[in-house]
Amino acid sequence: MDIPDARADQWLRLSPLFLALGITSLVDNAVLAWTPSVLVRGFGMAASQVGPLLGALLMIAGGAGMLAGGFFSNRVRLRGHRGGRISLAVFSAALTVPITLLVLTGSINIVLVGLTLYVFLSCVGAAVGTLTLLDLAPTRRHGLVTAVSFFLNVALGAGVGPVAVGFTADHLGLANGSVGQAICLIACPGFLLVTGLFYLALRNARQREARSSIAHIHAA
Repeated sequence: MDIPDARADQWLRLSPLFLALGITSLVDNAVLAWTPSVLVRGFGMAASQVGPLLGALLMIAGGAGMLAGGFFSNRVRLRGHRGGRISLAVFSAALTVPITLLVLTGSINIVLVGLTLYVFLSCVGAAVGTLTLLDLAPTRRHGLVTAVSFFLNVALGAGVGPVAVGFTADHLGLANGSVGQAICLIACPGFLLVTGLFYLALRNARQREARSSIAHIHAA
């Protein structure tokens, strides 16, 4: 039988990861919902070209990011890196911030390269964060933890992300050609916050490892 305080401590320990994954989904939906507008309004790309192009980009970069996140996070964990796999999520989230700024450039090729890298890095962080959630949660709670995580992803992602960019553009009086600015005003602070949340989860993991090492030494 679970002890109530123990359950509360478990949820508190998982909260930075829940929030990091939810905000990642928010930013992803904001970026991907408004990128077609950037390509059509800013670069004159035909709407019929945008769909297949972004679909292929998401399939390749997103799939590669998920695979890379799973593969490299397992390598880091198996090698006994302090803090486990979550350090990889901190790195990918921090790198996503400057990559997002590429959407402001005047070259469509650079914008597309930036978007590809953004999707790849975001998926790396999402994969690592999800795996870390399952590492930290008791096996009997994996279903509930996954459900809560996906609920936040949908609520913040689909519910808030796309609206946030339009709201920002309208209230700051940005012109039609400046949708990229509104995207960056949502995405960059968003991933700075995600980086901080992943780092908080990393610090907590390192503290738990240190306490566990001390306990083993005392037990010996």
